[in-house]
Amino acid sequence: MQTQSERGIALVLALFLMAAMSVLGASLMFLSQTETYASMNYRMMSQARYAGEAGIQRAANFLLAQYVPPSDTGTDVLTSYNYSVSPVTYNNLPVVLSAKDATCTGSNYPVAASQTAFCNAAKGTLTAGNASILYNATATLIAMQSFVSYSSVPVVVQTWQITGDGSLSGSRTATVEVAATIETPKMPAYGYAAFAT
Repeated sequence: MQTQSERGIALVLALFLMAAMSVLGASLMFLSQTETYASMNYRMMSQARYAGEAGIQRAANFLLAQYVPPSDTGTDVLTSYNYSVSPVTYNNLPVVLSAKDATCTGSNYPVAASQTAFCNAAKGTLTAGNASILYNATATLIAMQSFVSYSSVPVVVQTWQITGDGSLSGSRTATVEVAATIETPKMPAYGYAAFAT
């Protein structure tokens, strides 16, 4: 009985092992690339979200601190609005203050100065490392109510829906839109009556 020669089996085993190691190495490289892209996408989404929230904060700051609501007299009068519907309308279109583009063309508001002031206040750029992140906001007047306060002074309370957009530009882009609602509180005067003298 003659035994078969086992010459060359080491070469065949080495080829199989090299093929298995190549497949394992390629799958690990693909896995690491996928993880890198996933973490990059999360970072970009987070940065764009923070920029969108910055747009909301800038718009809310404008509406609560700088904006003068309509009144019975002056350039921004209550009669310009239909506030018996929601959203409030002006010229049969929703009342909107927009900072989406440089010319504020998306705004529908009776006073041009308020449009320009909002446009300048509710947009900007954030810097994160080497990236520039743009943000802007749009505010829609959802509800408005006028009443006479306890001191016989007319008061206007408003509810605004603010939509903030954050966008990261570059070779890979990210855009996030977030929304918030702000409301002017209406407080009863008799709540402080116990402390009056």
